[in-house]
Amino acid sequence: MKLTGSIGKLYELRTYRIAAQDLPRMRSLVQEVFRVRVRHSRIVGYWSAELGSLNQVFHIWEYDSLTARKAIRDALTLDQDWNNKFLKLALPAFEKQDNCVAKSLLGDIKSVWNDQDFYKVLAVNYQGLAQEDARKRFLKSVQQLQQQGPDVKGAFETVIGNSREFYVMHSSNDLDQLIGGEEALTGDPTAATTSKVLNPLQWTRWLKD
Repeated sequence: MKLTGSIGKLYELRTYRIAAQDLPRMRSLVQEVFRVRVRHSRIVGYWSAELGSLNQVFHIWEYDSLTARKAIRDALTLDQDWNNKFLKLALPAFEKQDNCVAKSLLGDIKSVWNDQDFYKVLAVNYQGLAQEDARKRFLKSVQQLQQQGPDVKGAFETVIGNSREFYVMHSSNDLDQLIGGEEALTGDPTAATTSKVLNPLQWTRWLKD
């Protein structure tokens, strides 16, 4: 993928922490009803956390603009299938919800769902750097990561959320290959990093393009 600094489409990264006792019920609910949500806008991927966090699900949604996102969210409030068959039943299971809006630094992102692969998302926050300097440092580190072989699926810069925060996602069909190879990011003394390993949800095969 070619690195670019243009904004283009926007991507909303959403994280939900689910009460442990509600996980089986939520899995069934997603399998049966979540396609109602996907009728309204494009989802890039939907994962469950395996390592680094527990009882979490992680989504990436694509929007043409914040105005387009608002129109979609407004339409969802009027969608009775969504409200009655999913949202009303799911809300009691949510212990915490977080989101941010980001721009892609790799151009428009294709769906990255593959039930044969494992995914790792690394959040990087640069301390004490101006936004432009942080972006340049992150892009250089992502280029080094790409050269080392990991299949980089996306690189994002937060535009609403924590300033100087960036995300990179890469994947492998070998879980152990997700360890290491990120020294350009994790070894930077100005960067605070956190990571998690994710599984794509096998019952959401219909999320693919």
